Amino acid sequence: MKQAVFLILLFCLLYPAIFAQKHGQTTQTDNIAWSGEERLAKAHFTQYKLGANYQLPDVQNYLYQTIGNLQTSGAGLQFTGKTESPVGAHFHFVQTYRNMPVYGTQILITIDKTGTTGPITENTYALDLPLLKTLFPDKAQINETAMVNRFAAENKVKPEWPAAMQLFFITENQPVIAVQFKGWTLENRGFFEYLTDTSGQLIYRRDLQNYFGPKKSTQTETVPAQIFNPNPVTTAHVVYGQGGKYKDNNDADAPELTAELKNTTIEVTYEDGLYKLENAYAKIAEFDNPVILPVTTTLPQFNFTRSDDGFEDVNAFYHVNAFQQYLQSLGFTLVQTQVLIDTHGKNGQDQSLHIYNNGNHQLIFGSGHSVGIEHVDDAEDADVIVHEYGHAVSASACPNCNSGLERTAIDEAICDYLATSYKRAINDYNWQNMFSWDGHNEFWNGRNVTSTKHYPEDNKLDIYYRSEIFSSVLMQIWDAVGKEAADKIVISALYQFSSGISMETAANILLYVDNQLYGGQHVQTLQSLLQQRGLLEYQANAGPDFEVCLGNTVILGVPNAPPAPEGVNMYWSPGLTLNDSTLANPTANPDRPTVYTLYLVDKVSNIAYTDDAFVDVQYCFNNPPGNEIRLLNTDRFFKRRGNIILEVPPGTEQVKVAIYDALGRFVKAITNAGDMRLEVSGDDMPPGIYHMVVEADGKKATFTIGRVR
Repeated sequence: MKQAVFLILLFCLLYPAIFAQKHGQTTQTDNIAWSGEERLAKAHFTQYKLGANYQLPDVQNYLYQTIGNLQTSGAGLQFTGKTESPVGAHFHFVQTYRNMPVYGTQILITIDKTGTTGPITENTYALDLPLLKTLFPDKAQINETAMVNRFAAENKVKPEWPAAMQLFFITENQPVIAVQFKGWTLENRGFFEYLTDTSGQLIYRRDLQNYFGPKKSTQTETVPAQIFNPNPVTTAHVVYGQGGKYKDNNDADAPELTAELKNTTIEVTYEDGLYKLENAYAKIAEFDNPVILPVTTTLPQFNFTRSDDGFEDVNAFYHVNAFQQYLQSLGFTLVQTQVLIDTHGKNGQDQSLHIYNNGNHQLIFGSGHSVGIEHVDDAEDADVIVHEYGHAVSASACPNCNSGLERTAIDEAICDYLATSYKRAINDYNWQNMFSWDGHNEFWNGRNVTSTKHYPEDNKLDIYYRSEIFSSVLMQIWDAVGKEAADKIVISALYQFSSGISMETAANILLYVDNQLYGGQHVQTLQSLLQQRGLLEYQANAGPDFEVCLGNTVILGVPNAPPAPEGVNMYWSPGLTLNDSTLANPTANPDRPTVYTLYLVDKVSNIAYTDDAFVDVQYCFNNPPGNEIRLLNTDRFFKRRGNIILEVPPGTEQVKVAIYDALGRFVKAITNAGDMRLEVSGDDMPPGIYHMVVEADGKKATFTIGRVR
């Protein structure tokens, strides 16, 4: 069998500055473009037994054998970290050249709990670049400290120390030695990564906003609180503004909104006579404008209404902790550091974001009160809160992996999925509306996790538009296999979603994870749903090849093959010798050796997936001695689609054929020695009726045959 796929798709990738919630409101004007942002990671799905007692060198040696770009002279690997999930261990590396890192590279390999390799994703470079061989870092004589200080003074940057490291930076296949460092901008608060050449000239800049917060050991208590769970319009079973009610109205209390407050409990810190919204996993803090100090109380309760600034603090604090507890119930130990949360940030913009650096996480929620229109405060909607916390979950599972346009769209999709799964388990009213309270109103449209968007034709525009392809199919999986199984599959897959992967690679990783966690229990369901979205190649299987005797039939395809998947046109070609070319298992009656091709054509994208089966046709002497002479294939001869095949008993020494037209006039004669295959062509015979006289070792038979135009 030979499989083929038609249509090659190219995808562009960009590094994100921040992980934001709303569509179209984040920009990357602070970044300097780099061609490496457009590189797509390669995926290898392997199964090699390293053994239960494998060590890091075993993993490295396997990668050297598997990845061609690591076999170039001077190429190497630098181990950067390891994470563990229910699937197994996940090892992270960067590519090096002459023991110095190559910027922007990442290699991620999964080893399951039996010591068998799984997916490898990598975006390494081919390092056989002539110019690269002329660069010698040890001879560059760079005074990194002096250069960084000079750059910082000229550009109003406060460097973070230790400041700098050298690496190779490759753009348009032109490598340079670069110096990488991080620093805070002094004029507009921001945390950036800078790359300069050896003269100190800036060549690349990327936003890496971050905030560091120490953990403290203090007394904790469980106290009552009031929250929206998940938001007022969902629990009231209404839409925003219904009946002129259920509106933000500048955070004003309203009877219908107050009625949707839910009583709960939260674990908080008691220190110096004050109850504070702080525990091991979350802390409400003030670090982004406007300055609104975190709420504290002298009494052991946090019962606020939405007109109080403290309400958003309590609401965000509760939902972050609730989702963390759910993660732990599934067996995940992700985001095991204290997340800092500012529920009144972004200078009042209607925007929220997650910032990650070196294992630390910040969540910033805007209020939308700076644009002249009073938007819903983001921290009032559990969709927004869990979405942003989902970015922390993703970054914890696969640190420094969220780069590349398609990869960042996947991250947005995952976070929308996690938020929807969380909300839907609480209350499923209008669950498909992502950001039910904060969005789907006159301020912005929110997103939809039941979109019909299809890959690859809807994989365009910004990351939020294309994210609905992936979030919507994940919710279909949720429907099909249940919340817990779907959540475990999706979150376990996050550990393997490395930089620059495509949605197709992510889809295959989901299948791998189901095999690891559930023994493939849901694979067929996942395959069907992912294939319908265009995220998996349809596996056309034409079945085995055959050898048949002329005149016999054969059933093509895999035995008991299922009908065409939904969303696919299926057919076989050539169909002339088939009983029905649209069946999964058609019956073939070929008169000559034939290659039959099975086509599965995606109805949306028109991508065709094919596989071939070859049927060899033999002239078989299967009549016992004494049988009469037979003609085969006369129907195809009549329709001018083939030759007549003459069958005589085995052992026949000589066959003579004479053909006459309807008036008895001689047309032609054929003599054949022995019982070898004898074909009678009609190419030189005009349409009409003919008489064929066959003599085989003295036995005679006369046949009437015909030809049409």
